[in-house]
Amino acid sequence: MSNEVVWTLLSPLILKTLDRLGKAELSAELELERERHPLIAYMEGYFRKLFAPSGGLTCPELEKYLRDMEESRPNELKSLVEMLVKEYCRRITVTPLRRELGERSAPWRLIAREER
Repeated sequence: MSNEVVWTLLSPLILKTLDRLGKAELSAELELERERHPLIAYMEGYFRKLFAPSGGLTCPELEKYLRDMEESRPNELKSLVEMLVKEYCRRITVTPLRRELGERSAPWRLIAREER
């Protein structure tokens, strides 16, 4: 349930970043799916690797690391969240060239599968 930890602690910052980027559709989708959205899984995977390279964090440990970072280095956390959201958005954007090559809808679903 680490996704719930990421959603609970970071959703306001994630949604603000999406709004600032003009990603209203993705923002609405995220609000509906909440911790089940692939963006949250993408971010959870990143933070697991950041805080424990072996990937062996429990949910309480991840929550502790995120809360500690929020208290001691809030600007760094904000920058990380913004970077991850932008990176995710770049990966899901279907450019005209990618569309021409046959990519169609919902590429973010593919990202979630790649991350597994």
